[in-house]
Amino acid sequence: MGIATSIRLASGEYFDFTRPRSALVMIDDIAHGLANLCRFNGHCREFYSVAEHSVHVSYVLPPELALAGLLHDAPEYVLPDVTSPLKGLLPDYREVERQVGDAIYRQLDVGDLVPIDRVAEQDQVFDRPHAWPMLEGVQPAPVRIQFLPPHAARGVFLGRYRALTFMQRNRT
Repeated sequence: MGIATSIRLASGEYFDFTRPRSALVMIDDIAHGLANLCRFNGHCREFYSVAEHSVHVSYVLPPELALAGLLHDAPEYVLPDVTSPLKGLLPDYREVERQVGDAIYRQLDVGDLVPIDRVAEQDQVFDRPHAWPMLEGVQPAPVRIQFLPPHAARGVFLGRYRALTFMQRNRT
């Protein structure tokens, strides 16, 4: 593992960007990272974590997609939250994000991820909401943003993950 290509995680493990498939992916690290990461690059009226957002996404999707919805932003636990307009200009970043996502979804047995991040929540998180072209025709999500502090968002995220994986294991 090259220290110049690795970051240390909350668990003490290291994540090597040159070998994402060999990384030990732990849900506690994902929950911790996403709970401390603010949506919209921090431009919300209050702190709104990616973890809380992910929980909301998991509830608005059909049950068979709920786990994928919860983990749709999981790569952000080790990658910065690059805004969608900028991400479109960075094909190398998109490839790293894809590789990290593949490693996460493989280890956590999520299957293939479907593009699902169209939860229109901006009316609740900005003081001056306005129409976003990328969300044209998308109805606001039937969720109530709570602006949970990181420790609470982490707990809610982990609780939802445990419930979904329990349900997944017990489907027959």
